[in-house]
Amino acid sequence: DASGALPVAGQAGDEPLSFEPLIDDALYIRVQAAFGNGSVLPVQHSRLHADFLLRRFVRCNECERPLTGSWSRGRKKRYAYYRCYNSACRAVNARKELLESQFLSFLRSLSVRPDRLRLFREVVREAYKDKRRQQSANRARIEARAQRLHERKNLLVDAMVFEKSISRATYEEQIERVEADLQLLASQKVDSRRVRDIEEVLEFAGSVLIRPDLYWQNSSPELSVRFQTAAFPGGVTFDGQNIRTPVTSPIFGVLQAAGADYEGLASPTGFEPVLPP
Repeated sequence: DASGALPVAGQAGDEPLSFEPLIDDALYIRVQAAFGNGSVLPVQHSRLHADFLLRRFVRCNECERPLTGSWSRGRKKRYAYYRCYNSACRAVNARKELLESQFLSFLRSLSVRPDRLRLFREVVREAYKDKRRQQSANRARIEARAQRLHERKNLLVDAMVFEKSISRATYEEQIERVEADLQLLASQKVDSRRVRDIEEVLEFAGSVLIRPDLYWQNSSPELSVRFQTAAFPGGVTFDGQNIRTPVTSPIFGVLQAAGADYEGLASPTGFEPVLPP
C-alpha cells in the first residue's frame, strides 16, 4: 500500500507481492542504458533469491559478515529468517518481515522533499545543456582537424603521383603520420548519442527519489537488487533492530543537504544516470 509497509501474504511471505510497479522494468533499463557506458548495474544472479532480496547485501553489525536468508519450519508453517552465519557471532537472527520492514523505513527516511527534487531537475537540465554544448564544440574541433588532415593527405598524393616532387620514402613516412593522427582523432570522437527525452529520465528519477521505499518494494527482484546496490554502495548493517550504512549514494546526500542552493550544486553522480561524457 502507499504507506510503504511490507505485506506478507499468509504471514509466511511465500506469496508474490501484488502491486503495480511505479516504473516498468523496460523504462528503468532504457534510462540506465541511455547514460554512461550504456550498461546497467550488475546483479550476481547466482546470489539472487526472490524470497531474500537482502541476503548477502545486509551485513551483521557485530562481525561485518553478510547475512544469509533461509526458511525455518514451525509446527504448522514455515518462517523466513535472516541470520548471521558466523558461528563465532550469531548476533542477528531476525524474521524476514522485521528486517525488510526496517529496510523500507530506512529507505523512506531518505525520501527527497519536492522542493529539492525541483532543484535536482533544474540542475540536471542545465548540466545536460552544458554537456551538449561542450560536445558540439569538441565535435566541431575534431571534424575541422580531420578535414585538414584529409586535405594534407590529398596534397601528398598529388606531390608524389602527379608532381613527382617527393620520393616514395618521404610520401610513405608522411602518410603514416597523417594516418596516425586520424586514428588519434577517431579515438577522441565525441559520443553524439542523444537522450530521447530528458524529461522522461527526470520523471523516472523523481519517482524513485520521492519514494525510494516504494520503488524497491514494487520492482522486480532483479531491479530491487540493482537499486539497493546503487543506493548503498557500501552495503548496510543490521544489529537486530536498526539499519545503518557507512555510505549512501551521493544523490541522496546532495539533495538532502541543508542550505543547498542552485549555484552551489554540480551535476550529481551516484545512483542517478550519469550525464553523457
